[in-house]
Amino acid sequence: MLSSMFIIVVSALYGLANGGIGKVNPDDCCDYPTTQCPDLIEIMIRENAYSTHTATMEVCTNKKYSACHSTVYCSVRGNDYCYNYMTNQWLSRYNASYAKQNAPSVFCTTDCFTRKDIITNKTAFEDTLCKTYGDDYIWSDFLETISAIYNIGDDDPVGVEKVLNGSTTLADLDYSQLPSVATTLCTPGVQSLIPVPHLCFNSPSGDSCAAGPISNYMKAIEGLDFTSEDPENQKALAVLYYDPDVCNDCIKIFSSELYTPFCNEDPEVACWAKGVTSIADDTVQAFCNETPACQNTSLCFFPGGKKCYMQYQILYESGYDLTNPSTLDSAAYEMICSSGYPCFSGDMSEDEYALFCVKIGNEWCAPKAFAAEQAQKEFEGMDEVAILLKYQNDPVFCNLCMEEYRPSLNTTDAELLKLLCPDMGSSPIAPTASPPTLTSSSTSLKLSSVFSIVYVVRMLL
Repeated sequence: MLSSMFIIVVSALYGLANGGIGKVNPDDCCDYPTTQCPDLIEIMIRENAYSTHTATMEVCTNKKYSACHSTVYCSVRGNDYCYNYMTNQWLSRYNASYAKQNAPSVFCTTDCFTRKDIITNKTAFEDTLCKTYGDDYIWSDFLETISAIYNIGDDDPVGVEKVLNGSTTLADLDYSQLPSVATTLCTPGVQSLIPVPHLCFNSPSGDSCAAGPISNYMKAIEGLDFTSEDPENQKALAVLYYDPDVCNDCIKIFSSELYTPFCNEDPEVACWAKGVTSIADDTVQAFCNETPACQNTSLCFFPGGKKCYMQYQILYESGYDLTNPSTLDSAAYEMICSSGYPCFSGDMSEDEYALFCVKIGNEWCAPKAFAAEQAQKEFEGMDEVAILLKYQNDPVFCNLCMEEYRPSLNTTDAELLKLLCPDMGSSPIAPTASPPTLTSSSTSLKLSSVFSIVYVVRMLL
C-alpha cells in the first residue's frame, strides 16, 4: 500500500484547502478528483484488501468513478496505469536509504510525473516535491525547516499536511529552533510552501526578525499569564517593561498588541512597576544603572545619593498623589516638608519648596493658595467692578496665609491682592510710580505667581 505521504504530496495545494484530503466518500466521488482519486484508490486497498493494480483498475474503469478517469493517475503508461507506476517509483525511491534530496531529480523528470492534470494544468508534484526556486528543488529545504520548527518528521503525513494547507498556528512552533533555519525558511521557495505563520520579515534597519528577535521574544514571555490580575502575576509581567527582547522594531511588527503597553507606557508608570523587586531588595540604584529608559524618572532620582524613592513610595502607599492636591492632607504636607528639599529639587526651586511648606500655627498654607487659585479662575469673563464686588475681603484671598505669600508676588499681583484685601497689612514691596487699578491695562487680574507655583510637582508614582 502506498504511504500517506504520497497522497499528501500529490494533492497538496490542489484540494487541501477545500478539505478534500481524507474526506473522500467512495459512494459519492469525486468533487476534487486531483485530490480525492488517489485517496480513493488507497481506501479500496485498505478496506477491500485489493491489490494496488486491482484498486486502480476499479477506480479508472468503473463509471461510478468517472470523475477520476481523466486524471493523470488513470492515464496509461505502457500496459499499466500511471498511478501504479508512480506508486512503485515512490515506494522504491522516496523511501529508499539514499538522501531524499535526490528524489526530486528522479521523479520530476520521469514519465507520468511529468504529465499535467487536465483540471489543474499542473503535474502531480509541481507545487510540492518538484517545486523549484531558481534551478534548485526546494523540497528537502522544506522538510528540513518543518522538521526543526514544527518537530515534524520526513514521513509524518499529518504534520506535513498541516503545514502545506496553512492550518498550523504560532503555538505549534518551536521558536528556539527558528534562528537555526531562518535563512532557509525565508527563501522565497520555502515560503511559498509554508504560507503561515508570517515570520519572514525585516526590521526597518534591515535585520532578519526570524534570525533571533522573534525567538528571544517568545522566550521572554514564555509561561507568563497576560489575563490574570493576581498581584504576583502582575509582578512577573512587570519585567517586560522596556525589555530589549520585547521593545524592538521586530516585535513592534510581530506583536504590536504587547509592544504598545510594555514599550510605549509612561516611564514613570513603567519604571515603578518594573522596579518593584528592586525596591523591595533595596537595589534600585543598580536597577537604574542597568535600565537607561528609567534613569530620568522619579524612581531613579538620587540627589546627593539620597534614596528619594523611599519617600515617594511612602507617599504613594498612603494614598497621596502629588499631581492632585485634593489628595493631600496635613499628614502629607508634614511628610513632604519634613523630608527636606533635595527629593523635590527636580520639580521645584528651593524658593518654591519654601512656599509649598509655609505653615502658620497648625495650618498649612498651600491648600489656601490652591483654593485661591481655583477661585481666581472665575475671574474669566467678569468685568473689574463685578470682581471687586464679589471678592473684595473674601477670606479665600484675604487670610494670614495669603498675607504670608504676598512678599513672593510680583509688584502687579501684590497690588492686585491689595485691592481685593484692603485691610491686609502693607506690602513690603515698594509700590510702583503708578499703582495698578482694576481697570488698569497693566494687570491681567490673575494672581499668577504663587497660586500656580505651589502645585508644579509632577511626580507620577
